[in-house]
Order: sequence, then structure tokens, then C-alpha cells
Amino acid sequence: SPSQIADEFRNLSAFWNNKVKHALRIGGEAGVEYAQANHTYTDRTGNLTNSIDYEVVEEEKNRFSVTLFSDSPYAEYVERKGYDVIEGGVIEMENVVREDLESITKYLK
Repeated sequence: SPSQIADEFRNLSAFWNNKVKHALRIGGEAGVEYAQANHTYTDRTGNLTNSIDYEVVEEEKNRFSVTLFSDSPYAEYVERKGYDVIEGGVIEMENVVREDLESITKYLK
């Protein structure tokens, strides 16, 4: 019946949204870990390294994003000087998210 089809679609949509948010969280965590472990600057106080984090946001219905960031005021300055604060972490995050989403889409085929 049409109502059963609508319910199935809602269930599939909720399933997919949960999988996407999970992939973004896993990617964000991997990006933070990579950036903290592989930075190329000397962090005497630990403040810059500890300022690296990620955030998953629902931008609009069923559309999500993940952002890796440093809330340190001098992180951008350090990156512009040629040191890796979060750039490597962003690449790692993108790779992990891509791999996780590809595995999900293979499951759905």
C-alpha cells in the first residue's frame, strides 16, 4: 500500500542519515587524531594541538557536513608559515569519510 511504501522510504532515509552522520563523526575523529599526532610545528604548551576538534552539522534537512578546525587564534598564522596544523588532518578526514560512505553504498547495492 502507499502508506507502507512511505514508511519504508522514511525508514531507509533515517537509516541512511544515521550512516552518513556516523561516517562524518568517524572521519572527524580520525582527522583530529591525525592532526594532533602528525603536526609539523613545535607545540611548547600543548594549547595549539589541544585546540583541534571537529563538528558535524545538519545544514538543512538531510544534508550534513563535517568541519575540522582549531579554535586557537594563532592556528591560521602557523599554517600560513608552512606548518601543518590541520591540513593533514583534513585530508585524513576526507579519506576516512569517503571510504566509509563507499562501504555503505556497496551495502545498499
